[in-house]
Amino acid sequence: MKKLSTMKTKTGPGLLGALLCLLLIAAGGNAAFAQENYPAPDFYVRVSGAEGSINFRAGAGTSSQIYSEIRNGEILHISDMQYNRGDDLFFGNTYYQGRSGWVSLRQTTVLTGGDYGLPDFYVAASADGGSLNFRQDAGTSAGIITEIPNGTQLHITDIRYNQRDDFFFGYTSYQGRSGWVSLRQTTILRGQAAGQTAGQAAGQKSAPSVPAPSTYTPQPTPAPQPSGTVQQGSVTISFGD
Repeated sequence: MKKLSTMKTKTGPGLLGALLCLLLIAAGGNAAFAQENYPAPDFYVRVSGAEGSINFRAGAGTSSQIYSEIRNGEILHISDMQYNRGDDLFFGNTYYQGRSGWVSLRQTTVLTGGDYGLPDFYVAASADGGSLNFRQDAGTSAGIITEIPNGTQLHITDIRYNQRDDFFFGYTSYQGRSGWVSLRQTTILRGQAAGQTAGQAAGQKSAPSVPAPSTYTPQPTPAPQPSGTVQQGSVTISFGD
């Protein structure tokens, strides 16, 4: 499975950088900044449709064109996943019979461990209420360990579908504890630029960039003054705000 090789961090200069890190920690988020490239969701599923097969579509939605049907029992490699809010379904991108397309993950069984490895991708909390429930198990009936503020980056290392809740849950770690979060209340992070925080990747407004200082043009040298006097000139250097 795909693994991250490095985690890059940035801090601002001097006191400003230290204050920024403290604020991020106080907010419950990661002090670390986003990687240059997040790994795409990468795992395997077995087709297990209720009617013996599932639709293989051109796009991640039930209104997308159906290429063909895939029979139950087929093993598919999922190389990306996307939540369709209108359908309230997660779709997985896969390759089947020479073409790329999408399948509803609700009609599959996620395969983990052994030769199949484990899912390995990142999300940012983006719950409607401003925070995400961090639970002891993959279900809404499981106890809540704590709440995770929106914008917090989470590393997902397993996926489980809860049929009663009709949710996919992701296994992750937060503040030294392991638990489960509803993936429907997160944003999958993909290929964000280096230096972007998880909160910005989840859609929060980023801080405005500071313009570079304006070019300084030297003033003409003043003419020599009579002996015993010194003329003091002034030069104003303007910086953008």
